[in-house]
Amino acid sequence: MNTRKKIQEILQGPKLMVLSSTKEDGSPWGRYVMAAADDQLVIRFTTFTGARKVEDIRRDSRVHLVCGGSEANMESPYLQIAGKASVSTDPTLKAAIWNEALSAYFSGPDDPNFAVVEVTPLKIEYWGGPEPEIWTAE
Repeated sequence: MNTRKKIQEILQGPKLMVLSSTKEDGSPWGRYVMAAADDQLVIRFTTFTGARKVEDIRRDSRVHLVCGGSEANMESPYLQIAGKASVSTDPTLKAAIWNEALSAYFSGPDDPNFAVVEVTPLKIEYWGGPEPEIWTAE
């Protein structure tokens, strides 16, 4: 199986990931996000428009995500993803990503506090053995 297919297998469905961005003072900051990727490997997750991660991304779009692995099986594959992030409040995108679980946080897809973060990967390391397999954007 090629590297891209292995990456797509890990990214199937919503996944708990760690997103790291850069704070104003230049230090890294990580937090959990629940994200999903499309067939082009673009990763999306929802957030509040006033969240610190939104400020970080608007200041420096370079981000890093980690996902996969398993506490039960430390040898299960995982991904290190370096990419560029953007924040969108586009109504069409918000409607497309909306699901009822989000109603615990937002009044609906038109909530002005509701935003979508899109991460376009530039480099992904697939760790499933002793050496990483590397995928890079074309």
